[in-house]
Amino acid sequence: MACSPLPASSLSDKFALISRGDCLFSTKVSNASAAGATAVITYNNIMGNGPFAMGGLTGSTPAIMVSALDGLKLRDFVAAQPAATMLIDDSSNNEILTTIPTVLAGDSSRGPGRDFGIKPDLVAVGWRVYSAAENSYTSGALYDATRYTISQGTSFSTPMVSGAAAAVLQLFPAFTPADVKSALANSASVVTTNGTAPALITQVGGGLLNMGNAANVTAVFSPSHLNFGVNEYSGGVLVTRALGIKNVSSNTDQFLISVQPLVSGPTIDLSTTSTGPVAPGAVANVDVMISASAPLSGGFQGFITVQSQLTQNIYTIPYWAGLYVPDPTRILTVSQGASDPNSFRNLKDALAAANPGNMIELSDSRYYPG
Repeated sequence: MACSPLPASSLSDKFALISRGDCLFSTKVSNASAAGATAVITYNNIMGNGPFAMGGLTGSTPAIMVSALDGLKLRDFVAAQPAATMLIDDSSNNEILTTIPTVLAGDSSRGPGRDFGIKPDLVAVGWRVYSAAENSYTSGALYDATRYTISQGTSFSTPMVSGAAAAVLQLFPAFTPADVKSALANSASVVTTNGTAPALITQVGGGLLNMGNAANVTAVFSPSHLNFGVNEYSGGVLVTRALGIKNVSSNTDQFLISVQPLVSGPTIDLSTTSTGPVAPGAVANVDVMISASAPLSGGFQGFITVQSQLTQNIYTIPYWAGLYVPDPTRILTVSQGASDPNSFRNLKDALAAANPGNMIELSDSRYYPG
């Protein structure tokens, strides 16, 4: 981590490869430089997150940052080729940006909501955002002498979605707030957790904001997501939700409906896989039914996919269902007097041991910090 001084000359004529975390970038670079490093490469410690501007650096030792994935690849390469040499070609003074696929940021908020509703509704770009900055208050969070900076957070992703909502309403002035929400969330793009594996509904909702798609919707959906709730059952369970498909184009359309599970398990049936002709402004209703038999338990999620036959637009409506079969052996007890294998002395250990379907029971009145 290079957060403490390194042995003298231990990095002479070498590039230092250092993980982000535990201390300031300036401390890492300073310690590596004092140990003789020719240059420093830091890499993000959160998988899926890319490089960003490292603040507070001083001195003349070159330092760059790469993504977590690229950093781990470099680490593995150095381990396999310890005698490899590296050359920096600065003749063209180009900035090389790491190519990052559409990956969910490690610090993005996850769902579900407190009522087990689907949250977030969708996500938007909030990492490595090149933005205007102020140059008068040096202690400000977005200070930069050049008046431009790179930053991240919901302070950037949230206004992107707000602006997109305003633009959709301008394009479709007859839309209700629910219609606007559907246009944004149900036309969103796929997000992954590592470049390949799709993110879950409880991580990204409908997906990544895609204003190009939202501006060209010919259908909106009510509701914009299907929440089957948390269902305790024994023997078997069947839960039904209705999905309304409204044709907002000026032409008659027909829609094909299918199911795309992300976490499979229960059976998901549709009352129909085709709406038949839907006139402009009309609504076609489809029942979505989820059924399961004991002892199946867990959180199950995916998308109901709807395709317009007129435009070939594809819409995705996220669904989530929590199913639970009561079972005394699934109860994890937290107690100061814990003694059996299913008992724990603190809440943290119980949470770490919990699997889908487990319940955590506090058996005494003591205070247990999370």
